[in-house]
Amino acid sequence: IIGGLLCGALVARLHKISVPAVLDLGSLGFLIGQSIGRWGNFVNQEAFGSATDLPWRMSSEATALVSSSGVHPCFLYESLWCVLGFVLLHIFSRKFRRYDGQVFLLYSLWYGVGRFFIEGLRTDSLITPVVPLRVSQVVAAAAVVASAVLLVVFRNRTALTGCGSAKIMELNSIETDIKPEAGMDAGPDYSDGTSTIFGSAEEAKKVLAGEPVRGGAEPEKAADEKPGPQPEEKADAGDSEKSEPSAGGKK
Repeated sequence: IIGGLLCGALVARLHKISVPAVLDLGSLGFLIGQSIGRWGNFVNQEAFGSATDLPWRMSSEATALVSSSGVHPCFLYESLWCVLGFVLLHIFSRKFRRYDGQVFLLYSLWYGVGRFFIEGLRTDSLITPVVPLRVSQVVAAAAVVASAVLLVVFRNRTALTGCGSAKIMELNSIETDIKPEAGMDAGPDYSDGTSTIFGSAEEAKKVLAGEPVRGGAEPEKAADEKPGPQPEEKADAGDSEKSEPSAGGKK
């Protein structure tokens, strides 16, 4: 995951794309991939938890080395946790996202909390020599703390591109509900949250209504409008003006 984040950020920088915005998009993909990938632990019969008598316990030849009654299906816990996180963050990104990078910070917070407790159930993880915690738990805890701190620091940030909070999109001159007057062509649909080509929402409404915009181009005339009569060209100056007699001519 860390390697994928670094490579994605590097590619985004090379292509001059907003790195925080790319991380927001990638966070949802991470959750989908992790929810599916954890089932590989079930296929390989690995990364399971300690003994338990819960109804959803799992048993196999590999788990019999730990308990004959059954063990915690840690792969299932993390898979469901990631699916739930994907649903919640997807809704958040469409309705409440305030700035680029916010979804990624929430992803780090959400996944870190789940990973910290799920790793505590496993029996095959490395233990740190300093504290009685697994290495994965220490990394998860650090991610949770860092994400929480950054979410507090950036709580008033409104640097948003693309979809997100309607109020923030309005502040950033992103029109989401442009409706022309009755009888006019509906024009392009911006209800999906995409940005307009205009400087502001008011300017966009004026252009769609056919009104002139100060400092901008006049609205185009209708294609079926016939041009008015053109004024006749003036006669050539040589034909209309009388020729003057030469200086040496007779009076």
